Amino acid sequence: MIIFIVSGRVGFMILLAMFFAARFHLSKKTFKVLAQELGRLQKGGSPKDVDPHTKEVCEDLTGVKYDSIDFWKKNDDPKFQKLS
Repeated sequence: MIIFIVSGRVGFMILLAMFFAARFHLSKKTFKVLAQELGRLQKGGSPKDVDPHTKEVCEDLTGVKYDSIDFWKKNDDPKFQKLS
């Protein structure tokens, strides 16, 4: 009975992990889009200049609206601009 309970819990956790993994849309293509967008923003690009497809991918992967991500807004805020 103990073996059944333990293996049942492990099986349930595996099914739960598979469920969440299927809902997470990370692939090589979407990772490349996200990495390029983060690189563009780190180099001083403005979040206002985002491509609609890139915005959709970023929102899908992060689960947060693109416009509400505070870190990405730092590029538009003068107090966060690097001094040249």
